[in-house]
Amino acid sequence: MEKEWKCSSCSNWNEASNSGLFCSICGTPHYLETEEEKKSIKKRLEINNLNIPIYPGDNVFIKVLKNVFNFIQFIFLAIVSFFFWLIAIGPG
Repeated sequence: MEKEWKCSSCSNWNEASNSGLFCSICGTPHYLETEEEKKSIKKRLEINNLNIPIYPGDNVFIKVLKNVFNFIQFIFLAIVSFFFWLIAIGPG
């Protein structure tokens, strides 16, 4: 049984293999993201980004501090990940 998808603009059902990524009636792309979905994805990516952003207008001292903090954060997460890895392989 082939999968079908419903077009978001004309509500027509299309077969996945025949039409590919476009609607067979109106020609709109299958994976068309709305503005709300784009904002949601951008917000989730910003939440998962732990680095402190370094802006071009920052002072040299501030840039160095941000780079040092980002590096310390990276080392800390690497050490924690290593210990989790050790715990995971322990029982096996």
